[in-house]
Amino acid sequence: MSGEMGNGSLMERICAMPNLIAAWRRVRRNIACARRPHSCGVDAVSVAAFEQQWEANLEELRRSLLEGSYRPLPPKRVEMGKPGGGKRTIGVLAVRDRIAQRAAQQVLEPLFEPGFLDCSYGFRPGRSIEDAVHRVLCYRQAGCEWVFDADIAACFDSLDHRLLLHFVEERVQERAVLDLIQSWLETGILQVDGDASGNPGLWDRVMDRLSRLLHRRLSASPFPAGGDEIDPEVGEWGSDWERREMWRRVSSDLLLLGLTAVRPTVRRARPVMRWLARRKQVVLGTTGFVGLVILAGLWWVLRRWEPTGRGTLQGGALSPLLANIYLHHFDLPMVERGHRLVRYADDFVICCETREEAESAGREAARILADLRLRLNPEKTRLVTFSRGFRFLGHRFRGAEVSPPLRARGGR
Repeated sequence: MSGEMGNGSLMERICAMPNLIAAWRRVRRNIACARRPHSCGVDAVSVAAFEQQWEANLEELRRSLLEGSYRPLPPKRVEMGKPGGGKRTIGVLAVRDRIAQRAAQQVLEPLFEPGFLDCSYGFRPGRSIEDAVHRVLCYRQAGCEWVFDADIAACFDSLDHRLLLHFVEERVQERAVLDLIQSWLETGILQVDGDASGNPGLWDRVMDRLSRLLHRRLSASPFPAGGDEIDPEVGEWGSDWERREMWRRVSSDLLLLGLTAVRPTVRRARPVMRWLARRKQVVLGTTGFVGLVILAGLWWVLRRWEPTGRGTLQGGALSPLLANIYLHHFDLPMVERGHRLVRYADDFVICCETREEAESAGREAARILADLRLRLNPEKTRLVTFSRGFRFLGHRFRGAEVSPPLRARGGR
C-alpha cells in the first residue's frame, strides 16, 4: 500500500486518490445492493446517493482532509442483539466518514502490524478465529491443563483517549493525523439509554486514578485463595467499610503532615506579612496580574493536554486497529512474563500447566489491565480445566477435543 502511494507524509498518503477509491470500494462492498439506498448516517446521504457522484464526493473529501476543514459527523446509534443475549450499541457513520476512516486504516495498519505479537489474532490480516483455536490446542498438547478464561469488560467503550493517543504517537508523529484520530474519538463516544456518556472532568479523573493507586497499595490479594471463580475487580473499590477506612487513614496522615509543615512556615512568614501589609496596593495589583497569567496558562495546558475521555466507536473501520494498538500494551508484559496468552480482541485465555500458575497469571492480567484503565468482566472470567471444558470464540474445548460453533455444524 505504501509503495503505491509514494513517500509523502502520512496525511498525503491517506488522502491519495487511489487510497480513497480503494476505501470507497471496500465501504460499498460491505453493504448489500438492496441495503445501499437505506445505509446512511445522520446526514441522510446513503451509499447509493454517494455513488451517483462518487468521484466529485471523493474529491471534496480529499480536499477537506488536506486543508484541515474536515469534521466528522456524529454517528447514528443503532442497537444490535448479541449472539449470547443482550444488546450492543454500535455507531453508523456517515458514508464520507466511513471512507475517511477506512482510508486511514489502510495506511496506518502496515505501520503497526509488524510490531503486534503472535498471541493476538483479532482483526488482523491473515489471522482468524480458527488460528486462535489451533494455538489453544497446541498449548493443550504441550501439557497445559489449566486455563484462565477471561473477557475485558466494555473494552471498546473503556479505552482511555490519552493513553491511546500516546500509544499511537509511538509510530505516528504527524500532528494532522493525530488530530484526525482525536476528532474521531471525540465524536465516537457511545450513548447509553439515549444520553451521551460525557467525558469525566479533570478532578474526577485525578480522584479515580488516585483511588486506584491507593487501593492497589492497601488491599490484599484480589483473588480468593483456592476458589474456582476469580474476582477480577483489581483496581476497583471494595466494600463501603474498606472505602471509608482507606480514606480515614489517608486523611488523618495528610492532616498530620499539613499541621507539621505549616507551623514553622507561619512563624517565618510573619515579617514578610507585615512588609506586605505596608505595600497593600502594589501587592494586590501584582497578585492580580500574576493570577491572570497563571489562569491563562492553566487554561492553555488543560486545552492541550487534558485527556478527552474514553471509548472508541464500535462500527468504525479504524476502531479494531485502535483497540489492537491499545491492547498490544497488555500483550507485551504478559508475553514477557512467559504466559501462554491467546487473545482475540477483548476475549483471551491463558493456558497454564498448574492451578497456581493460572491464578498467578490471572492476577498479573488484572493488574496490567488496571494500569491500562481496563478491568475484567466478572461474569465471563474464571479458572477452568481442559478436562472440565470451556468455551472460547464460540468453540467448545473439552480434553484434547474441540467442537465447532453450532452454525458450523448446521445447528440453529
